[in-house]
Amino acid sequence: MRELLGRAIHERFREEQRGKRPADAREMRPWAELDADLQESNRQQADDIPNKLRAIGCALAQVNPGEEPGQPSFTPEELNVMARLEHERWNQEKLRAGWRFGPTKDNQAKTTPYLVGFDQLPPDVQQWDVAAVAAIPDLLRRAGLRVCRLP
Repeated sequence: MRELLGRAIHERFREEQRGKRPADAREMRPWAELDADLQESNRQQADDIPNKLRAIGCALAQVNPGEEPGQPSFTPEELNVMARLEHERWNQEKLRAGWRFGPTKDNQAKTTPYLVGFDQLPPDVQQWDVAAVAAIPDLLRRAGLRVCRLP
């Protein structure tokens, strides 16, 4: 499941960023050509989905054969909670990999201006995290899973 969700996360990102980022950017490569660190980043994002869902009173569930499950809609508050958790996860991932805050993103120097708290991000960058967590139901559907609300 980790690999399948990691690939789905990457493909969703590529679809969302097509035309917004250079086609030859390293993060826009197809999965088979993607650098190992970026593949692992997508896998780690997939690994953390259950934690985000628990934070809003939800969980993963298997889709039964022949079942066409509905997916719950997330409230703006739930999206905000999960987006903050996603950004914190991303910060921790970057710090473990040796990245540090810098005025510009530089893959060679491992600097990024986004290695800050969620509230310090520009609103358009916050939306990257919101979009990532809003896509969770669709990503899970691709893996034969669904979101269910806990009682």
